[in-house]
Amino acid sequence: MTSHIVKLTRCICLMVFICCSQLIMSQSFTNPIGSMADPHITYIDGYYYYTGTTGDDVSMKRSLTLEGLKQTSLIRLFGPGDTGAQAGNYWAPELFKLDGNWYIYYTAPQTGTNTDTQRTYVLENTSPDPLSNNWVFKGKVSSPGSDYWSIDGTILELSGNRYFLWSGISATTHYEGYNKPQRIYISLMSNLWTLSGARTLLLSPGELSGSNIGNVVEAPSILIKDNKIFLTYSANGCWTSEYKLGIMSLDISEDPLNINSWAKDPDPVFVSNPVNNSYGPGHNSFFSSPNETEFWLAYHATPNPSGECGDTRTTRAQKLTFNSNGIPQFGEVRVVGEPLEAPAGEPNLSTGIIANGLYKINQKNTTKLVEISGAVNINPADIVQWEDNGGLQQQWWIQSTGDGYYTIISNLSGLAMEVGACELNEFANINIWTPNGASCQLWAIEDLGSGDYKFINKNSDKVMEVTAAGIDNNGSNIQQSTWENSNNQKFNLELIGEALNVDTLNFDADIIVYPNPANNKFAVSGLNSVGKKHIKILSMLGKIVGEYKTNKSSLNINTNHIQSGLYIIQIASESYKTVFKKIVVNKK
Repeated sequence: MTSHIVKLTRCICLMVFICCSQLIMSQSFTNPIGSMADPHITYIDGYYYYTGTTGDDVSMKRSLTLEGLKQTSLIRLFGPGDTGAQAGNYWAPELFKLDGNWYIYYTAPQTGTNTDTQRTYVLENTSPDPLSNNWVFKGKVSSPGSDYWSIDGTILELSGNRYFLWSGISATTHYEGYNKPQRIYISLMSNLWTLSGARTLLLSPGELSGSNIGNVVEAPSILIKDNKIFLTYSANGCWTSEYKLGIMSLDISEDPLNINSWAKDPDPVFVSNPVNNSYGPGHNSFFSSPNETEFWLAYHATPNPSGECGDTRTTRAQKLTFNSNGIPQFGEVRVVGEPLEAPAGEPNLSTGIIANGLYKINQKNTTKLVEISGAVNINPADIVQWEDNGGLQQQWWIQSTGDGYYTIISNLSGLAMEVGACELNEFANINIWTPNGASCQLWAIEDLGSGDYKFINKNSDKVMEVTAAGIDNNGSNIQQSTWENSNNQKFNLELIGEALNVDTLNFDADIIVYPNPANNKFAVSGLNSVGKKHIKILSMLGKIVGEYKTNKSSLNINTNHIQSGLYIIQIASESYKTVFKKIVVNKK
């Protein structure tokens, strides 16, 4: 008898651990974050701001959470038609808040010239909101006497001075149709749109060990920590799998204009990862966590083994660590689709009726699962149903947006489930695409009871379904249609992986749940007698199966509406931290 009790106790504890790790989690996110190459992410005044190369203009996103950047749309800030704007070919904008105003440094061709005459320019916005339509063109940022091809401008603030860093060329190698070799330069700034004095050459191609393909070093980015300045850069052509990050450093007391003050690491610090199908990681930026306890890396990479300068590059992010000498450790390029703990200090968003986690989605009354056709990891790709084969193409990260909708992200590719081309039509295909914040990538999930759910697209208000004629067939198409309450429009969810990184639960010993296990009712007692208490009964999937409010020190709860199983009681109060209790309902 004792052994059975021990086994039951272990089972219940395991169930509690799994349940809690799904329900009470830190905010999480999945890569890729977005579709822009040359990403610049910064955290300022409570928001993440994300911009990058669109080619057409300068555009930006803003979100409270890193995951939220894929759930919001780009806002155009400046481009063709605006005063001072270039015709096109906009590259690598970066946002800064300096002296109380907003500045964006970006690359574009000189007006009236072709793409071989790229230069760096600056915009200013004096309003509190950088997404407002108040950007003013301040002009070209160029070195006196050395106004040559230049890209990827960024800022270093040090000891009351500001310095501008960029990737450029020397006069002797600049002629029409040729803009190599690219080198990293630095110059002192007299104001935020004017350089003063001669430029200093900091780095040339070939100084990083391993290879020199394309005569390129570009995309300088600055990280300052513990009296040390770190400058990362991208080496080799973006069109190769050898695109990678190098690093150099400077003591904060040294002169950044003195090339001899910089220590250059001869080895790359961030390289392609064939195991995770990610190549050419580069053009990075750094940002802090909301509570300023962590440093984070944003970069682009591609699934193309040959490298890529085009549209297959996507934005990824991961946390930096530091060794005992304070040197940043970049680690390996992480696999897309894998949930990662979000930067520390992010607000936790409500998960709604479904807990954030990894799921299999199967059509009602069959064993067929929703999967990416052909198990491909590029977009677009069709979504069909197929028998369970254990593949990553049949696994989906369901993540709440905090406003009643969810993103559904492939565990194979990190791409988002959407209605193709945001079609509104009946029977339009559902496929995958790079997360971009479009409403056709957002889904409401409605509980139909008995373990059945329907998925409603925010953009079309139509539901996901399996083609009715092929409801039992492998390869049957997944599409959208008007809700008819038919079985081919109903799906079950199987939770196969908990959301990551749980907070420590406070199981308050003073609060008593009795009896436990419970049959048809139980009582919660020992509650603080002061203030209103908000009590929720949560299922294993994070669904709220009971919700109560009381000012009393105890509460009786009837279990008529609750099935047998393990539940978590969440108790929130104005007078103490949220606490939790376990309850097993065992109806006879």
